[in-house]
Amino acid sequence: MGNELTIERMQTLNFRQSQLDSPIYKGGNPISLLVEKFGLDPEAINKLGSNENPLPTPDSVKKAIAQATHELNRYPPTSAELSEQLAAYIGRDLVADNFVIGNGGCEVLDLIAKSFVDPGDEAIICRPTFPIYDLTLRRLGANVVYADMNDDFTYNVERILAAVTDKTRLLYMTTPNNPTGTILTKAEQDELISRLPKHVLIVADEVYWQFNTDESMADSLRYVQEDANIVILHSFSKLFGLAGLRMGYAIGPERIISYLKRGQLPFHMNAVSIAAGMAAVADRDQIEETISMTLTERPKLTAGLAAIDGIEVVPSQANFVLIKPEKDSKEVEEALQSQGVIVRDLTNFYMPGYLRVSVGQPHENEALLDALTKIIAS
Repeated sequence: MGNELTIERMQTLNFRQSQLDSPIYKGGNPISLLVEKFGLDPEAINKLGSNENPLPTPDSVKKAIAQATHELNRYPPTSAELSEQLAAYIGRDLVADNFVIGNGGCEVLDLIAKSFVDPGDEAIICRPTFPIYDLTLRRLGANVVYADMNDDFTYNVERILAAVTDKTRLLYMTTPNNPTGTILTKAEQDELISRLPKHVLIVADEVYWQFNTDESMADSLRYVQEDANIVILHSFSKLFGLAGLRMGYAIGPERIISYLKRGQLPFHMNAVSIAAGMAAVADRDQIEETISMTLTERPKLTAGLAAIDGIEVVPSQANFVLIKPEKDSKEVEEALQSQGVIVRDLTNFYMPGYLRVSVGQPHENEALLDALTKIIAS
């Protein structure tokens, strides 16, 4: 009776079919799940499944948040000052008008899709990659076209260009790519931009850019300076350690950023987030510590994983490492959880059989390697 009533009620409303057909995104497993499921001490759990900054929130950010709570009865300021800070931090002759800030990178991706895609339009994504692109596009009734990566997780430029039609509106290029950690090169980007038609906007998702050490990686900021059809996505969740506050931003030519801002709601950013973001960008010691730790621990973690028989490892330029165990990946994920280690099964990232391991603090990485070695050997 209850189900019949629900169906009857749904039929009386105009539920958009494209949204009904869209899956609900499932994030990485939280610490609370392992506490409940396995009775583990939360302090002993190593969360290496969501590519977060493993360092504690710095005092500078905590103080800024506390200060912001003194005037929560007032509407928040605009994000203009934070945009100015970001422009100074990144440099490259950028100005505040090159930035649009949102409640997480996912909201910015949603804003871009809503701003450029109509039902029946096409957008190209290169699997395996971040599934949010697919999700935001399908909700709008867009047709998602796949120009998949090569077997070694490099981009196939000719395959991408062959997928372009008169209906193509967006091309998503992720570098370093999530979940593979591989990059788009300057040569590949140059080729794409020189040959793409003018009605296509490149969405360059570069939320892991600070962890890249490969000098051949694409230089998207150059094309922002040249007023090309490109918009770059960055995040506060990785380097700045503000995943819990949901902050992200896009960088682009002023004509594109001004257009995107017209699609935002008034007072879309809250005062606490703006204050925390400004403090995080200003805390250069925390920024350097995060980068240094990641670049020190990543090769150690990669080598440790590669030393385990039955584990295939993909070298990464991000703050995570992609692995493929010979054993069933979901069984390995479950076994690691029982040992207090959270990693990410990648079935929802178009990669069944693979796992993604975030780079943690030294003791977290050691706990993972110890547990994984025992699980694979058992």
